[in-house]
Amino acid sequence: MNATEDRAPETALTAHVALDLELCKVCGICIELCPEGVFDRDKLGYPVAARSEGVPASGKTLVGA
Repeated sequence: MNATEDRAPETALTAHVALDLELCKVCGICIELCPEGVFDRDKLGYPVAARSEGVPASGKTLVGA
């Protein structure tokens, strides 16, 4: 049994969203492909994690865009 299986759904772990903007090409693929709709663009076009609360922890970390 893992850590999230023995927790009630309302207390399940949430993901930490991380972007490495030094690797970002401002292509927007992370914004388009994110199934949770976490990202918006800032005024320069870079992705920003605007809605990361409540995103289920999947063990995946986004590095770069």
